[in-house]
Amino acid sequence: MNELEQINVAWDRIEAWLGRHAPRTLYSLDDPVDEGVLREAQRMLGLRFTPAIVASLRRHDGASAFLPMEPPTSDEAVFFLPTGCRPLSVVEMMIGTYKLRSLEAEDGEGAAMWEHGFAPIAMDTTTNHCHFIDCRSTYETHGRLGTFTPESGVEFTEPGSIGALFLAAAEALEAGKGRLIDRHGREVDEEDPGTVSFRERALIWGEPRPPIPDVIEELDGPGGYGGTGGYGGTGVPGEAA
Repeated sequence: MNELEQINVAWDRIEAWLGRHAPRTLYSLDDPVDEGVLREAQRMLGLRFTPAIVASLRRHDGASAFLPMEPPTSDEAVFFLPTGCRPLSVVEMMIGTYKLRSLEAEDGEGAAMWEHGFAPIAMDTTTNHCHFIDCRSTYETHGRLGTFTPESGVEFTEPGSIGALFLAAAEALEAGKGRLIDRHGREVDEEDPGTVSFRERALIWGEPRPPIPDVIEELDGPGGYGGTGGYGGTGVPGEAA
């Protein structure tokens, strides 16, 4: 299975698990990327995204930190990877890249760590810890998945691709490594399904998270380009707005 096939299989498995167990989190996965915005982001960043980045964005343009749903939801409902990073939309990738490039410009050590040709694909916006892809076509690490933290800098470790990263998330879900909470942040007992409405269930990986800082606060309106969730407008997967 090549990487593009891995990405699609991984998203299929993630969507299926969330649909069976955590519909609020499924709803946080945004619609496919707008192709015009995708082209403009690459132009503005001076990067050519790898086919794997594009393939993942064409499934889901990130996971929204803003969920206009009924009943009301919280940041905790948003889909995160087991590493604590949230998949970014293409607009958030652009803003995140500018942010990390500014750290590079301000700090001599940062300049040696973060490269102009890196593109973040998932980020913990509380710490700037991120997964990124090396888009530098002339380097042997081209297309490789790396991790970055301001404290430790850049590392290229396993899993070495977007496909492997999302497959690992799918496997963690299917292995029962996540936890389910209701819209009040209380843990759900799946053995007693009557305790909470199914549609209120959301996925978390550990303890409930603090509110997500707005990585696209420079943009007007909640969610910037889109940012309203990808599974209809009712909050229930499969139902139309």
